[in-house]
Amino acid sequence: MRKALTVAVAFVAVVGFTGMAAAQTAASGDGDGAVDGGAVDSENLTNDRTTNRWAGFYGTLDQTVSLSDGSTFYQWTAGEVTGAAILAARTGSSFSGDEGNLAAPNDVSQLDNVPTTGTEKVSNTYTDGTGQPTDLSAEATNSTLVNDGSADEFKNYLFNSTAGTGNSPVFAAEAKDDATAFNGETVNYQLLVGTPSEGTGVSFDFYAKIQ
Repeated sequence: MRKALTVAVAFVAVVGFTGMAAAQTAASGDGDGAVDGGAVDSENLTNDRTTNRWAGFYGTLDQTVSLSDGSTFYQWTAGEVTGAAILAARTGSSFSGDEGNLAAPNDVSQLDNVPTTGTEKVSNTYTDGTGQPTDLSAEATNSTLVNDGSADEFKNYLFNSTAGTGNSPVFAAEAKDDATAFNGETVNYQLLVGTPSEGTGVSFDFYAKIQ
C-alpha cells in the first residue's frame, strides 16, 4: 500500500524574480591591465554573475504525531528531526505527496521547469550519484550538497514524479537537528530548487516525510 506523505507546511511558497538578461558583466584581473604597444602581458581574469534559474528555501521543521479521528485524542511532539525529509514540487505539478510516485530521473535534462542550458544547468548541479535518502523509500541517483563552504552541508536529492507525464521534478532535502544555514541561522534544512528562466514567480507545495 502506498502511504501518502504528511503535509508539513500549510502554505505555498512563492519565489519571485525581477527578470535578468544574460548581460555582460565586468571581469577583474590580477594585474593593472596596462600594456605597451608591441608587448604581451599576462592577465588572469575572474568573473561572477547571479543566477535567476535556481532558488533556495531554508527553515525549521516542527514534527507532531497525533491520534485523531478529526479531533485530537493524543499528540506527540518529536524532539529530533534528523532523518526526516523535506520535499518541494511546483504547484500544479503531477506530484501530490505520494511517496510511491517518486522515482530517479532517467535524464534530468528532460524534467520540466529546470535549467537545461548554461553553466548552472541541472546536469551540472545535481551531479552526485549517491544512493538512499534517509526515511524515503525511493532511491535517488541525482543529488548535491548545499552549503557555502563554511556552514553545515545539507544533502539534496532530485526525483521525478511518475504520476501524470512523469517529467515533474520533486526536490528533496534531508533534515538535520540544529544545523547552521548559509547565513548563520539555526535551521533544519536547505533546499535548492530549479525555476523557469523567464523571470516569473514560481510557487511550490511542500511535503514532509517524518519519523
